[in-house]
Amino acid sequence: MSARRLTPIVAGLALLCCSALTQAFDWRAQRDADRFSARMNELMRAEQRHTDGIIAGAQADMARQTADYYRRRAQERDARYAAFQKAVADEEAARRAAAVQARADAARALAEAPHIPSGLEVLGAMEKAARSGDARMARVLGDAYRAGVGAVRPSAETAAQWYRLAAQGGDAAAASALGAMYANGIGVPKDDAAAFRYTLQGAQGGDEVALGNVGTLYEFGIGTARNEAEAVRWYRQAADKGSVRGQSGLGRALLTGKGGLSADARAAMAQLRPAAQAGDSAAQMFAAHTLLTGSAGVPRETAQALRWYEAAARDFPALHGDLASLYSNGAAYGVAADAAKAVQHARRGAEAGDGMALYLLADAYFNGRTVPKDEAAGRRWIAKSAEVGDTEGMFAYALTLFRGVGGPEDRAGGFRWLRAAADAGHTQAQYEIGMVHYNGDDGSPMDKARAVRYWRLAAEAGHAPAQAAYGYVLERGEGVTADPAGGCAWARRSAGQGNSGGLLNHGSCLLRGVGGARDVAGGVAQLEKSFALENPEAAFALGQFYRDGQYLPRDLALARQWFVRARDAGHTEADKALSALR
Repeated sequence: MSARRLTPIVAGLALLCCSALTQAFDWRAQRDADRFSARMNELMRAEQRHTDGIIAGAQADMARQTADYYRRRAQERDARYAAFQKAVADEEAARRAAAVQARADAARALAEAPHIPSGLEVLGAMEKAARSGDARMARVLGDAYRAGVGAVRPSAETAAQWYRLAAQGGDAAAASALGAMYANGIGVPKDDAAAFRYTLQGAQGGDEVALGNVGTLYEFGIGTARNEAEAVRWYRQAADKGSVRGQSGLGRALLTGKGGLSADARAAMAQLRPAAQAGDSAAQMFAAHTLLTGSAGVPRETAQALRWYEAAARDFPALHGDLASLYSNGAAYGVAADAAKAVQHARRGAEAGDGMALYLLADAYFNGRTVPKDEAAGRRWIAKSAEVGDTEGMFAYALTLFRGVGGPEDRAGGFRWLRAAADAGHTQAQYEIGMVHYNGDDGSPMDKARAVRYWRLAAEAGHAPAQAAYGYVLERGEGVTADPAGGCAWARRSAGQGNSGGLLNHGSCLLRGVGGARDVAGGVAQLEKSFALENPEAAFALGQFYRDGQYLPRDLALARQWFVRARDAGHTEADKALSALR
């Protein structure tokens, strides 16, 4: 059988060139709950994807925890300030009392009232003590200038100076506070190396806040080399002291099996739950995912998961896109569909520039989900999704331009975005652009070698149609060195996913004994399954095999039956084959 006869299984950019888009133009079908699951599983496998968000959340939490530190120390500071003021006042009172006694006979009736030192006098005395080596007093001054207490006006710059002096004197709490200021650029230029240096000093001195923060710096390599084992060590020490940051970091490490730990979802939730309840956004995100999927022995808690997801979106605006997806298609996770909430979260995520949210907002306008149907608006939103680098948005925008939805047709622009999506790793785009290069469509010259490269990328990522296409050209040596056994192996993988093209190719391999022993019954069964999936090529191939008697016993009656089925299914060459049998 000629290669030309099998070409249609990989020929023609039907999705783009024909009317494959439904009248409803339902984008949401492409972004269902499985997309959400894949996104979160990717987060678990490669957390670097969300590193910027987690760092932002960590820094926000560091700022919040620093504020908590000020509140916790307020009573100590106020008491110390009052005690110092009282001591100065008492000393001044005693001195004046002695002077009064010396002059008692002459001025008893005119004795002066004791002088209560002013706030500025007390401040001066405190500063003198701090400069004389009292590290704790220097830290109290840092606290005072940071928050603005008494006669002190708030000044982050001055606070940093006093914290630095206190840290030089060995005060761990001051070093921790200064580290947080460097991490966030408060009162000092943002300096990750200085943030790490002072935070580590605070942690080594046992400061609870610093213990958790230095774990974060090690985890993400901020100001130091990334070291997950060290991060876990510091997180554990912090968690043992009840630190929210420590519980969050240790819980995430347990959940993902990092830093030398074995993945243990139950142990992870024992750490993540209290941290999430305390408001740690990273803990809320990871705990929510765990409760939503209900995997690894952790019972599903959908309502709590959604609450924590919405809370975590405070520091991770991209989660609004995930929430929009859940409220659109979250039935598999126990989330009831709610179009209004889906659009609400899509809007909030779109405001933050999240590609998934922009995609789903486009879906709302394309399909009139709680907003008036407006394809022009949908086109604008899907363009923005593409422009921020969302691969689904890129692919959908390419389809929009090819089809002329919401605006004029732009095939050249569609091809550019199709290539961009393919180059960004979108497997369907890789498959489709492979078709373009294989056939030389849309003004692009035929380039089978380039088609093979795109198909191989998609095939290796598990895309079943691309596995069938790559196996087809690999077996025949089109655009690549021929490897019949390897080609049939790819066909088998595609067939295993129920792809009609893979079933057709694998059935042909079995009948011909390529890549393994001949299996006539198995080959026929694969071809019949392919035809049952509405692939007319499978019926045409069976007609050829029975007609020619090359791999199946020659049987013109069966050949005729299969050619008729192929014709009825729309195969363009079946009539010619039937005429030749007469």
